[in-house]
Amino acid sequence: MFFLAGRSSPEEDLHLVPEQYLPTLVATADCSKTSGYPNWNAWVGSAVSPHAVSAKPNSREDQVCVEGTGPLPGFARLCEFTCGYGYCTPGACHCTKLGDQVDRPTWEGIDAFPAAGKTSDYQGLCQNACNWGYCPSVYCDTTQHPTVVATFSPFLPGTCTRGEAMSTSPYFDDLCAFSCAHGFCPIAVCYCSAQGALDLLEPTSASGARTVDGAPEDHGLCAFACARGHCP
Repeated sequence: MFFLAGRSSPEEDLHLVPEQYLPTLVATADCSKTSGYPNWNAWVGSAVSPHAVSAKPNSREDQVCVEGTGPLPGFARLCEFTCGYGYCTPGACHCTKLGDQVDRPTWEGIDAFPAAGKTSDYQGLCQNACNWGYCPSVYCDTTQHPTVVATFSPFLPGTCTRGEAMSTSPYFDDLCAFSCAHGFCPIAVCYCSAQGALDLLEPTSASGARTVDGAPEDHGLCAFACARGHCP
C-alpha cells in the first residue's frame, strides 16, 4: 500500500511512497488526545492506492473564481451568480473559491443596464448576469434609465451620522451631537445612534482645543469640533 507524498510547490507532480515510511496519524475531535487543547491546525487527509499514481494540479494562474458574494443584498445576489462563471469584479464582489473555469451559458447579446434608481455600480454586473440568463428586475433592466452616480461608495462600511453624549457624560451633549453627525463619535463619551454615508466636513483651521481645566476629558471632541467652526 502507498501513500501520497507531499510536495514543495503546487507545480510539482505527486508521488507515492510506501506506507511503512510514514507515521500513522489519526484525525480526532477529542481534546483529551491533545492535553485538553483544541487543535486549530488545518486537517490534511491522504488517499491510498495499490497502483502507481501521477497527477499534476492546476497552477494558480490557470484558476478562476467559481464562487463569490457581495457586501449588500443586491450585489450579493448578482455576485453569487456571476462569480460562479469567473466574473467577480473587485469592489462589488469578493471571491470565496477558485477552481477551473466552468462552461458559461450562451451569451444572449443584449444590452443591460441598472434598474431605475440603481447606481452605475450595477452596470458591469447587470450586463454579464443578464446576458447569461439571470436578470433580476429589481436590480437590472434592458431599458436604459438616467444614470445615477453614487455620491459615496456603497461598498464602504457605514459611519456615524447621529449621536449623543453617554448618560455618564451629559457635559458633552452639544459636542457629541455635532461631531457624531460628521463621523467622529468617540465611544468613551458619545453614543452613536445612527449610521450611514459619511457626511464629511473638512476642517477650516487647525485646532488643539480641549476642555477647560477641571472639566472631564473630551477625547478629542473639542479639537475636532473647533477645527470645523463649532467651538462652544
